[in-house]
Amino acid sequence: MKEQFAIIEIAPGAVRGSVFNAPGERAASAAEHFPQAGGRKDALSRLVSALQGGPGGGALKEALFLSFSPALLSIRVVDVPLEDREKINGILPFELAGSLPSDAEDFVFDNLPLGNGRAIAVCIEKAFLRECLSELNGLGLDPRWAGPAAFAAPALVERLSKEGGYAALVTPEFFSVSEGGRLVFLNAYNGADSLRLNIELLSSGGVTIDRAYPIGFGLGATAPAMPDIEIREGNLPEGMEEMAAIYALSLKVRGRRLPGSAPDLRRGEFEYTKEKSAARKKLKTTIFLCALISILGISDLYMRYLAASDELASYRSALRSAYLGLFPGEGGAPDELYQMEVKMKLLHDEARVLGGVRPAEVMRKLAATAPKEAGIVINELHVGEERISAKGEAASFEAANGLKDALSRSGAFNEVLVTDLKAKAGGGAVFTLSLKEGVE
Repeated sequence: MKEQFAIIEIAPGAVRGSVFNAPGERAASAAEHFPQAGGRKDALSRLVSALQGGPGGGALKEALFLSFSPALLSIRVVDVPLEDREKINGILPFELAGSLPSDAEDFVFDNLPLGNGRAIAVCIEKAFLRECLSELNGLGLDPRWAGPAAFAAPALVERLSKEGGYAALVTPEFFSVSEGGRLVFLNAYNGADSLRLNIELLSSGGVTIDRAYPIGFGLGATAPAMPDIEIREGNLPEGMEEMAAIYALSLKVRGRRLPGSAPDLRRGEFEYTKEKSAARKKLKTTIFLCALISILGISDLYMRYLAASDELASYRSALRSAYLGLFPGEGGAPDELYQMEVKMKLLHDEARVLGGVRPAEVMRKLAATAPKEAGIVINELHVGEERISAKGEAASFEAANGLKDALSRSGAFNEVLVTDLKAKAGGGAVFTLSLKEGVE
């Protein structure tokens, strides 16, 4: 079965979307326009109805990606002394504070590191993002990603030509430059003068564009702004000229997912949690069933010991009842114990895929060791081959350090480190633990 997915893009005065059978393989497209003063909600409703009524319409509920036109975002190249994406996100509110229309705390930030101390930063107003997600939720849709599809422009340029050098993709809404499949520059622009200014800015920084692909207007429309650049024709599938960013993003989707490097504005309070919640629920069920089946297996060993006694028949009956209670749809089994052993193996295999019972054991140790009055809450846990990392909250800095000392003394863990200890909005502290399991 094809893993279909859908992309919806919100732009000034327009919403558009496509359903894809595979990367770059469009199944259906639609677009709706609305007055600048309002009407986006109704336009989204019409768009969703049109897409759901076409081929692959079910993909909107199963795998939807939400794009925003660069014209609705704040995008700029920033100089940062860091290379790690999350650490860059931590300083962006301070780097961009003076250039935003309101307080930095009113925005969601993400970035694409470029290397050499530079990154492309993108941010969106929380109120606007909340409105758009709410309108889609009202239509029964929950996008698994939200961000500018235009960040995928290099994939489209590579599809058009694999020549070397700097190549520009120019649409009526944005201007991007890439080299060898790597994004170098992205921004919205307004008219030929704005486009020319962007090109001059790049040239002053040592980026000389070799060729440009205008999409969505005639070849000559951009020529006055790019007199020294070779203009090439950008051939897209029929009807996709207005959806160049959507088509580009579709080329990056694999297995209904985008690469982790794609800037995602669904973070913090807007994080997509549907899959995480389902995985946690399944893991809890698996651990419970593994424990229950283990208990039943031990019970059967005792039954074998009493095999010569008159009680054997009643114990067999109890095992049969327990088996039917656990697996009511399977009817009676000739050998309930054998069937339980088979199912235990399957459940243990599934537990390994989901992370196994080891994370649950680590959580048990952490909970048993943490001081009761410290207000310790563990939010994330990663159990690796060598080390364990955990992110959590504490009532205070002292409580977080107290947890470190308690873990070190317990013997259950060693090499206990507390990193990224910082204040939490509203009081308390957040921290990251790095530790190894000890030998009990």
